[in-house]
Amino acid sequence: MANYLSFNPSNALGILHQYLRSDGSFPVEEVYSFETKRHQVDLDDAHGTPIRHTWKNLMTIGKAKEGLYADVQEQLRYVQERISFRYLRFHGIFDDDMMVYGEDPAGNPQFNFRYVDQWFDFLLSIGLKPFVELGFMPSDLASDKSKTVFYNPSYTSPPKSLDKWCEWVDGFLRHCINRYGIKEVENWKFEFWNEPEVYVFWSGTEAEYREFYRCTYETIKGISTRLQVGASAGTIPQLTSVASRDVFFSFCRNHQCLPDFIPVHFYPHDPGEARTEQEWIDLLPLQFDPNLIKEFIPISSDPDFLKRILAEEKEGLSAQNLSHLDLYLTEWNATACHRELTNDTLQAC
Repeated sequence: MANYLSFNPSNALGILHQYLRSDGSFPVEEVYSFETKRHQVDLDDAHGTPIRHTWKNLMTIGKAKEGLYADVQEQLRYVQERISFRYLRFHGIFDDDMMVYGEDPAGNPQFNFRYVDQWFDFLLSIGLKPFVELGFMPSDLASDKSKTVFYNPSYTSPPKSLDKWCEWVDGFLRHCINRYGIKEVENWKFEFWNEPEVYVFWSGTEAEYREFYRCTYETIKGISTRLQVGASAGTIPQLTSVASRDVFFSFCRNHQCLPDFIPVHFYPHDPGEARTEQEWIDLLPLQFDPNLIKEFIPISSDPDFLKRILAEEKEGLSAQNLSHLDLYLTEWNATACHRELTNDTLQAC
């Protein structure tokens, strides 16, 4: 699918039309006979490897607030009744839409857990444990309110006060423990931030991110050392340098804040397959928006791209003596681009 842009959409209807019947009749072919074959397997003499349905550990939705919509909850309930996943991961538990944090005129923090409780109550009622992405920044805590992402804005700047941020995280976790019990919350996962290596999700520096992570980690572990915190030098492996990885884990060792698990996001974009604008012009018989092409990161032509990326991630963890940590694939899709032309095709489903 690497050259899908060479397809001319103006010809699409003509191609489809040849398969349509003009008389409006669509007879259903009957099956007159079928053949059944039976095989007997001696399991006592079989040598194999047990199937581990690791894919059932985690599913995801968009934002926490969307999880309060009736149609989303109906779909989640339907999936759980038929498949039964273990965790659900989502963005924006601290977004303004969740109304979790505010400050009075004197600047004193004010907490509100109404929507958080409704969301977590529902998840637990259908047998799902929260896989909590700690973010984004409540606007009243943001150091720069101009730094946002998404149509319904999520704030991506560092906190204006690390002390107030840690006070908020402490209050959030203690409320969850008071409501659901320490044993329950210790079985949840807390993924720290979302893709800090991507500028649209983190407007601060790498050094600010590391300190931000350290103080959050210490706050969480100060409540219970069994609470599980996940973080990575770079959540999207192909966008992270070895140097950044080494610096991050060295920092964690020096400050006793090594994560309990490693979250990984996968989209099959390969910067190594990028083309120049002239190469796109030569490739495409159509007119196109040059600005869109500049933003486009090519889809890898390697069918084993995910397998290779995960193997490289494991090798990197092994080099850091962290191979014992679990990897969680907490985001994935056929593309990360909203305007990707294959989004509405069967290939992406």
